[in-house]
Amino acid sequence: MDKIENSQRIESLFKPINVNKENMNLKIGYFLIISILSCEKSNNINELKNRVSTTSKNSIKNSSEFKFLVSMLERDSDNRPSKLKIEITKDSNHIQDIIYKPNTWVAIKDSLEITQIDYYNKNLKIQEGIEDYHDFIIADFNFDNLEDFAILYDYGGNGGPSYSYFFQNDQGQFIVNKQFPLNEGNFPKTLDKVNKTITLRKPSGCCKIKTTVFKLKKDNNWEILSSKEENMN
Repeated sequence: MDKIENSQRIESLFKPINVNKENMNLKIGYFLIISILSCEKSNNINELKNRVSTTSKNSIKNSSEFKFLVSMLERDSDNRPSKLKIEITKDSNHIQDIIYKPNTWVAIKDSLEITQIDYYNKNLKIQEGIEDYHDFIIADFNFDNLEDFAILYDYGGNGGPSYSYFFQNDQGQFIVNKQFPLNEGNFPKTLDKVNKTITLRKPSGCCKIKTTVFKLKKDNNWEILSSKEENMN
């Protein structure tokens, strides 16, 4: 009798189990959805961490040669940065300190955070606009194959933000070129290295857009190649 009971027990252990295919498919589907959502959540968290670490340190490391560190020295009564220091290093060697006084920046709550982009080392289409812009921009503005930079001068209103432009000289120092036509002005829409032209588009009055093309001449002076106004679409 014991042998028969044991045999029945063993047989029941190996007996196939009837599985409801619809329930199994639903469970598998739920598992896949949860897995995908978990991966997306993980990726979003990692992206957020990278974004925070980039802006909180205010260190521009995209440059192939130079490293720029922007810090706030003073703020006005409205908590707007009024005096900044731009520390420039190369291969861990100190190159230059620039004391910079912007016109009007957005008020800050706790610490200064700098948004940045590098058009010099990366093949990116210029994406600066009235509502979407960066505080610190690396590019070659005078087409001499040396990296220059622009830093926000005024966050602007309807006309958009304006910038101060610093150019690298032969000694690796960054200086202001008073002849540059965009000084304390808007950021260009295009930088044409082949034709050595800069195209600027900005609002004119209430309903028009003004497009101006500047060309760098052989004597390193700038001239207006063309200028026109068009109605806003």
